[in-house]
Amino acid sequence: ISAGYNHALALSMGGKVYSWGESRYGQLGRTTTANARFKIANSDPVPGVVNSRLLPFARHVSAGGKHSAVVVRKGIIFMVGNNTKAQLGVEVDKVQQTQEFFPLSSKEKFRYVICGHEHTLAIDYAGLAWGCGRNQEGQLGLGRVSAFESRIQRAALGIGDNLIVSLVSSADHTIALT
Repeated sequence: ISAGYNHALALSMGGKVYSWGESRYGQLGRTTTANARFKIANSDPVPGVVNSRLLPFARHVSAGGKHSAVVVRKGIIFMVGNNTKAQLGVEVDKVQQTQEFFPLSSKEKFRYVICGHEHTLAIDYAGLAWGCGRNQEGQLGLGRVSAFESRIQRAALGIGDNLIVSLVSSADHTIALT
């Protein structure tokens, strides 16, 4: 289970992804209907299955500020939601927001992904960290500060030859475990 700002994702043992909460920016990755019982627009308080055809054999999920990410068995990351700071790994002028998961454009294969408020980080199978999105506080670990990075880039996380084991991220910061 991963809890974002106003939404959550869960992963079943069979690799299905469930989402619930706010979907104003498409971060649930599925269409929702206005729930008359709860009178909540752009939200779904009941967990619903995300189209498994789009996310075959999911292995890891992460809910961020207004976006979500899923890693599938082949090491591909699928992204959905708000992209105003390029947190989906695509240029802002190409995608502002989407409610349909799409694959992150990268040659790397990933085993883990974590979403912050407006940034995303991932760990590849070699133990290297990668990031995209808002970087005004240096939360991508690139060794520099910038407004945002629209393409996923190799982070300068880790000390020497230490590989990244896990990442934790919140609003505007990231912690790496080596």
